[in-house]
Amino acid sequence: MSLLVLTRPYSQSLSFSEALTSSGVASEDIIIDPILRIEPFTPIKKLKHFKSIILTSSNALKHLPPYLVGSRLPAFCAGNSTTEAAISHGFLAKCLGETATELCNALLQSPSPGPIAYLCGDYITLDFEEFFRGSKLWVENIICYSQMSVKLSTATVKVLNDNRGSIVPVFSQRSARLLCEQNINWKEHCAVSISKNTAEICKKAGFGKTIVATHPSAQSMLAAIKSLIELADG
Repeated sequence: MSLLVLTRPYSQSLSFSEALTSSGVASEDIIIDPILRIEPFTPIKKLKHFKSIILTSSNALKHLPPYLVGSRLPAFCAGNSTTEAAISHGFLAKCLGETATELCNALLQSPSPGPIAYLCGDYITLDFEEFFRGSKLWVENIICYSQMSVKLSTATVKVLNDNRGSIVPVFSQRSARLLCEQNINWKEHCAVSISKNTAEICKKAGFGKTIVATHPSAQSMLAAIKSLIELADG
């Protein structure tokens, strides 16, 4: 069985680990060693004048001002899991695409009353505020959490350098860049990437093999990993 190294923030890695074990992966074949730590960002700008929100990550929901929870504000989301999480926090949530770009294009096609708050972390791939500048939509980026980079543990680095054929799921371009900075020979390992852009960064980092999930979702990442494991097991 291939070793799986999960490097997302701890709660997300734990959830993905549980999905892997439910699909038949032995828990002893999984290492959780986050290279990102999510922390609250303070102070968060007052949000009471916004008419709706945009969400591309469930991380934002864990650091909301209390007055927003259960507010039934419209929430425009990327991805089904983020949409479901928004509904559970009391928002009138709608999935407008699997990616941030798809969400933006959908909003342009049917503008909603503003102002709209994009609740995000301090590191974003797509700047919503800039994207909508000059359009009919007034969108403002509101940082509500920080994404702190963390180095892989010495033990994990040793395992990766001493073994071949490990599988590393990579869920973001930020994670891919942080993995590039680790003192590891990635040539003997495989990156399962959530997007083509993420895969390109992994290739430059020297991964011997890169696989791109069919869709940018945890379910597709899980399916890609299961296929790899089945292929390796013959």
